[in-house]
Amino acid sequence: MDSMADQVDSLIEKANKELDARRRQSHHYVPGHADELILSLVRLADLRSCQGDLSRAERLYREAVMHANDSSTTPLTIRVRLKTQLGDIVKNQGRLDEAREFYSEALRLADSSKVSMNEASNELVEKLSALESPKLTF
Repeated sequence: MDSMADQVDSLIEKANKELDARRRQSHHYVPGHADELILSLVRLADLRSCQGDLSRAERLYREAVMHANDSSTTPLTIRVRLKTQLGDIVKNQGRLDEAREFYSEALRLADSSKVSMNEASNELVEKLSALESPKLTF
């Protein structure tokens, strides 16, 4: 029976192969390929984050944000989620000012949407409030 670490390693290997294929496809403009590339980046970033490799996860999320910003087909909800995930990653690395910036950017995107994003907005307000509130230690 494979250990959990072996299973995660196997998933990472598959996600890396998928990402490589998506990157090759992105060199030939085909509508929707940017979103598939973003999905592959996020999938691998999530796995790296679960593995505890936050620096690699951060680089992958940043690349996903770059592609999302360049793509006219990436939904606003995905852009908000990417900024939120980046905020979570840098917060977990102790970079609270940067986390605050990402959460604020995500909140601005969510608030600019004509589509209701109340749940995302509420989550971001809570995350920002948690960064502002001093932690009580005993």
